[in-house]
Amino acid sequence: MGAGAGEDATVRIQRYMDQLFREYRTVLTQCRGADGEKKAVVFWDVVVLTTFDERQRRSFLQQLQPYRDRLPPGTVLEVISDPDGTKLGNGGSTLHVLQHLHYLLGEQKLHSSRVLIIHSGGSSQRLPSYSAQGKIFSPVPVRGLVAGNVAVMLDIKLSLYLPFCRVMPAGVLVTCADDIETYNLPPHWPSQQDAARLHSCDVVALAHPSDLLTGEGHGVYVLQPAHRQGVVVSVESVLEVLQKPSQEAMRCKGAVITADDGSEMVYSDSIFWMSERVYKSLLSWYSLNSPLKQELDAYAHFLPCFGDRMQASAPADKSNGKLSVDAEKRDFRSEMSDILKKFSFNVIVLNESRFYHLGSMKEYIDHFTNIQNFRSELNISDNEHTNLTRPWMLTDVDTTGSSEQSQLNRIIIGTFFKNESCRIKITREDHAVVEWSNIGMPLTMPNNVIVSNCEIDTCPEVQFTSSSLKLFENCLYHTVPIKESGARFYVTIILNITDNIKHSCADISGIKYFGESLANVLLSCVHYRNGEIVPDDKKLSLWNVRLFPRGSTPVDSFWRSFYLVNCLLHATEKQPMQVSVTLNSKEKLYSLEEVLQLKNLDALLADREDLMTKIRQ
Repeated sequence: MGAGAGEDATVRIQRYMDQLFREYRTVLTQCRGADGEKKAVVFWDVVVLTTFDERQRRSFLQQLQPYRDRLPPGTVLEVISDPDGTKLGNGGSTLHVLQHLHYLLGEQKLHSSRVLIIHSGGSSQRLPSYSAQGKIFSPVPVRGLVAGNVAVMLDIKLSLYLPFCRVMPAGVLVTCADDIETYNLPPHWPSQQDAARLHSCDVVALAHPSDLLTGEGHGVYVLQPAHRQGVVVSVESVLEVLQKPSQEAMRCKGAVITADDGSEMVYSDSIFWMSERVYKSLLSWYSLNSPLKQELDAYAHFLPCFGDRMQASAPADKSNGKLSVDAEKRDFRSEMSDILKKFSFNVIVLNESRFYHLGSMKEYIDHFTNIQNFRSELNISDNEHTNLTRPWMLTDVDTTGSSEQSQLNRIIIGTFFKNESCRIKITREDHAVVEWSNIGMPLTMPNNVIVSNCEIDTCPEVQFTSSSLKLFENCLYHTVPIKESGARFYVTIILNITDNIKHSCADISGIKYFGESLANVLLSCVHYRNGEIVPDDKKLSLWNVRLFPRGSTPVDSFWRSFYLVNCLLHATEKQPMQVSVTLNSKEKLYSLEEVLQLKNLDALLADREDLMTKIRQ
């Protein structure tokens, strides 16, 4: 979040974001005349989503179908996958996309187009509730942004950068699918001076006020000492770009600025735009060096090559900030510097802006339930597309006297409740996200819970110890339809939101599930057997160990996984058993990786449409 944006700035950002979202709705409305004919409006000429393989590409194409009729006429909407089995990095993927567009559109059309590239590929291991769909299709329930439906991240991305689409000439704007920038622009921006600088520049990036801790994990811009301070927005030249620098390096390089309140701040990176001159030079290099054997990172390898100091530096002086890539990986900066250092680089300094990252389970729940600026600036709806106006039943007394505060910690998106008795009990201080789910029985919700795409109801095969179920705290519950041997099944994934899904090692004792090593999990839960959960010839991780049973229905699937976790927590933490489920001694188990490979997107989207139909009735 921006260090320089106070309470008044939050109000102004909220007002501008609301204006921007209205403009997006207007664009979609105005591109259709009363006779149904599409009309020309200022919008992106080409929008590209990237994927990590062909399977994900086909999945994205299916989910993009409604957008083809919704977007303005002439908009080219493409999904381009990295070559299967390769990891190009966002820089390599950007060049791969541009090479593909060159073949698809031809040089003349590409060079005259405004292109938006949204890097959206990957298996989403840190937010596995969107491994199947992709984070670009995760909900962001901005109130009223999409008529009759829930806005998703793609809608946010298409609307957020409209001001820059109008201001910048033809070129390429690069962004990612798991972050959101909120900002305020004054009326009549840009000035003639700023517009002239933007049009004559080769590369332009956004710069956000941030604290030094945030700067350590991002790119940081070192501005000219004489840059304009105290203005809402300005276009500034850059001395140097530091990539994930230490605080000492930020101070040494002159990146640290004293804010009006006396605090220290820096300007950190987010999206960037480059002209045809720049990407044409990069494509010439790429044509000689593809296929890439190592990841090329746009933020670690492109941006640090720009700036006045780099233009004046000796060829060997390429290091600014600490090295952001592994020593075993190729560092492309020397090659990139030879190509890029000659180009001009400016930043749009947004002094009233914030940068939000929603890439993990914890970040997801925090932003929707805990970070008030995020919720306010985007006008996030607490109760978006549900059939109950009061789905929550607070179980403690409101000591604050604030009804507004009681709504801050919980959010429900696209969820159907069987009847009023199925409301969710929760304390005022607990945080929860419930999305795309069917709730058919009373629930008690503890703290830090995400329920995604689940159906929770009574089931003849399940014996309950209580008429009301209490979910486990700090958990993600997520159900995915799969297709195996032509048949449809469902697998419910239950994870602790602090589980490190990416961590891998050779020994099962080094992998932790709900805070317990897998070795202890095997000892604690008789339903797990080593030979069944451990994959062959692979490093072990929570991504590829088989922990989750399948069910014939979403309800059946939910209780099978819930029962196994209940058994584990009963053995390790003495938590009471809430359900009893009879599992086959040869129960087939699935890993997160296998669920993603077997996902049945047709079933997922059909179930989602049925759910929304029930809610609207």
